[in-house]
Parts: sequence; structure tokens; C-alpha cells
Amino acid sequence: MRSPPFESVVRKISGDTFRRHLLPVLVCSGLLGLTDLGVLLGVESFVIRSIESVFVVMIGAFLLTATIRLQQNVSGLSGTR
Repeated sequence: MRSPPFESVVRKISGDTFRRHLLPVLVCSGLLGLTDLGVLLGVESFVIRSIESVFVVMIGAFLLTATIRLQQNVSGLSGTR
């Protein structure tokens, strides 16, 4: 049985959104976890906290753009603007 076109469009949009917007969130989250290793390397805590702050801001920005993109896709599929 062939799936309706609507389902294939939704599947494509969700995959595209994941690849372009949510994958960077996962990468930044992983790097955020790795910043604690700086303590073992002798990096000052101020530098580590600064790097962590940068990653938190980047994660927020990536999530914001992903949310906006998904809202645009949903409104485009439903025909409302």
C-alpha cells in the first residue's frame, strides 16, 4: 500500500529539520559535556565556564531556529500564514 503524499511530505520535513537544526544541538550538547575535561587538563575554571556559556547560547539559538522552521513548515502544510 502506498502512503499518501501528505505523510511523505511530513516525513521529509521532519528529517530535514532534524538534519539541519537539531543535529547541531546534539553536537553542541556533546561538546558542552566535554568541557569538564578541561579541569583535568589544568584549564582555569573561569575559561571552562566561559566556554560552557558559549555552548549554552549556541544550543538556545539552534533550538530557536528549529522551532521557527517547524512552525513555518506546519503553517505551510495547513495553508495558513
